[in-house]
Amino acid sequence: MKNISNNKDIISLINIISYEIEKGKVKFKSALEKEKTISYWNIGMHIHKHLKKHSDKPDYGARLFSEIADNLNIGERSLYFSHQFYKSYQDINIISDYLTWTHFKILLSIKSEDKRKEFEKILLEKKLSTRDFYNLVKRNKKNFIASKSNQLTLNQGIPYLYALKNKNNKLYLDLGFRFYSDYYSSKLIDFDSDSLIQTSKNKKDYSFQKADFDNSALYTYKAFIVKVIDGDTIKTDIDLGFNTITNQTLRLRGINAFEISTKEGKKAKEFVQERLKNLDFIVIKTYRPDKYSRYLVDLFYSNEYDDLSAIINNGNFLNQELLDNNLAVKYYIY
Repeated sequence: MKNISNNKDIISLINIISYEIEKGKVKFKSALEKEKTISYWNIGMHIHKHLKKHSDKPDYGARLFSEIADNLNIGERSLYFSHQFYKSYQDINIISDYLTWTHFKILLSIKSEDKRKEFEKILLEKKLSTRDFYNLVKRNKKNFIASKSNQLTLNQGIPYLYALKNKNNKLYLDLGFRFYSDYYSSKLIDFDSDSLIQTSKNKKDYSFQKADFDNSALYTYKAFIVKVIDGDTIKTDIDLGFNTITNQTLRLRGINAFEISTKEGKKAKEFVQERLKNLDFIVIKTYRPDKYSRYLVDLFYSNEYDDLSAIINNGNFLNQELLDNNLAVKYYIY
């Protein structure tokens, strides 16, 4: 996708959001809660209208949120919540003055709309503080945080493993992230369509061998850190193999770090920056994209190993480390 930063629509949207932030004094603790809530709602409305206008462009959403965040020095998650806020509460006039922006962020983290309405009713009837409300929702394990165990399930992928795809009677290697290569199709004619292929590289060329793995082992890559956005979101350049690089914003799977504007959120970001600094590369196992087109990933790293498989099997699992150090909570909604 082309760079969107010079798009006149983007510049206009950024100016509008900047105005909303200034008008509501979103960045300052002294802001009246009602003003802050309305400002976030307005931001979500403008983003929603802009996304609808550009709904025909794949992966546009993730790049848009990143562009706005970079230009206005505001956390991407605040933008995501603003967008979700507007979609969930499209009539601003019915919103109670008692409900703060923090109340809404907790409400929006509840997957079930029916359950969200139940909690909203309890919140308004009992006039709960944000801390009491958070604890109430947290105790409801089915709808917010899976607190039974802090141990994440792990599906270790296999590097340099690809699926074959038949497109228009021609075999392509599925590199992931909607990239397909037919450069080596002449070497793949003896393989069945939809086979899994493991590749290796010598000095001159690639070799291909049929692999007996499950599809869940696919989409495991070497990647390079571009930017740590917050405790659970990073920008990377990902090596898909065959001289193909893609730049992606990634979301750590299974966890939710604290909001970057909080003390805990800053600690989580600093933890990630410290763990990943001075590394030649990291290894990621990717899953599906979330609703904002950020791919969910497990992230592995090591200062000892330089082999991808060794890092996956013996290196550090960043998602779990954030949980173990109380810098994130286990989360399953994305």
